[in-house]
Amino acid sequence: MIIFNMLKKYDEYGFNPKGIHRNGTKFNDNGFDKTGIHKNGTYFNDEGYSVEGYDKCGYDKDGYNNGGYDREGYNRMGYNMKGYDRQGEFSETKYKWKAK
Repeated sequence: MIIFNMLKKYDEYGFNPKGIHRNGTKFNDNGFDKTGIHKNGTYFNDEGYSVEGYDKCGYDKDGYNNGGYDREGYNRMGYNMKGYDRQGEFSETKYKWKAK
């Protein structure tokens, strides 16, 4: 395993140990350097998103946080943590048990 780590040229973001990106510059395609700082000197790009793709409040471009919930507390399927949808109806899941 140590041998593979030594042969590895680039990290998960595409930077080598000297801090140069695969494209040959100090910044990646989105304008971030190895430490996650944007060309403009902040941790957020011109659109307001970090290197991981989240804004200052922790939401991605689709409006969901890393837990998968939007600002109102609903997931991508439209249900909150208690199982209610946006109209207030409870989601009942029906399982069919099969005998072995």
